[in-house]
Amino acid sequence: MHAPTSAWASTPSTAKPASATPAADATACSSDHWCVVTGIPKQVTLSSIWGAAPNDVWVAGEEGTLLHWNGADWSAVPAGTENALRVIVGTSHANIWAAGLEGTLLHFDGSSWSSTQPSGGQWSPASGPNLRPIYALCADAPNQLWIGGSGLRHFDGKSWSEPSYPTRLPITAVWASDPSNVWAIGAQGTLRRWDGHDWAPVAHDRGPDFFGISGSAVNDVWLVGSAGAASHWDGTSWATTPSGTLNDLHSVHGFGARDVWAVGDRGTILHWQGSAWQVSTSPSARALLGVWGSSERELWAVGENGVVLHRLL
Repeated sequence: MHAPTSAWASTPSTAKPASATPAADATACSSDHWCVVTGIPKQVTLSSIWGAAPNDVWVAGEEGTLLHWNGADWSAVPAGTENALRVIVGTSHANIWAAGLEGTLLHFDGSSWSSTQPSGGQWSPASGPNLRPIYALCADAPNQLWIGGSGLRHFDGKSWSEPSYPTRLPITAVWASDPSNVWAIGAQGTLRRWDGHDWAPVAHDRGPDFFGISGSAVNDVWLVGSAGAASHWDGTSWATTPSGTLNDLHSVHGFGARDVWAVGDRGTILHWQGSAWQVSTSPSARALLGVWGSSERELWAVGENGVVLHRLL
């Protein structure tokens, strides 16, 4: 199966961003306090970022890349694989998951990364050449994990199951407010909700490819996708919100109803402050694939060719 369309699977969009083209990476910081981080140990495309604390941040990327920020320095950490890692999530400093191509699924227990469970079996329900890629992870509880890519599978801490899922289209992201409210998104406007028992389609027009989803509550969820797509769930229905850009948006992260960030192709950074998306100036023109923040005052974004941006207020 081919990877879903995104900056790491195809040529980034050539559409103009909502503002003027961002400056080259030679510019250290933008007027909106986003700064290019230097000294990144591997210059490969970085696909996803997640942290347990401001001084405990992880990044996953191509060639089995895992990078760690300890509050002072970035370091490369052995992953035990050269397969591309497309997503990283966790629930604590000692329960972090990373996944990617060839069904790769790794777990960090606070000291090391491994593809093998303590019992000796593989964490991944299916791994190896030409097997299912994993593009989406959602750790909705310490011993609960959803993986998505070609279909959706669930791990309950002991075994894997594959609940019936009404689509063959690729799944690109999964997010949960709790184990009974899980959202899965994907290609061609795929949007499904898990209620604790079944996956069900959500009434909406077939739309663009969706790439990123995140929320701050059961009634405050955002998703983003191709050609600047952005939609919001208020607990009752999804509403499309103009983003002001035609660039693909790959990731979204929020801290509440009035503070949400989205990133995408050509260095696009957008900020939602309660009523509309506003352009945040970027110091890089490279595609941004992941965004995460420890608080409203500290954010990170990662992307193409090893770019890492940091915003600290």
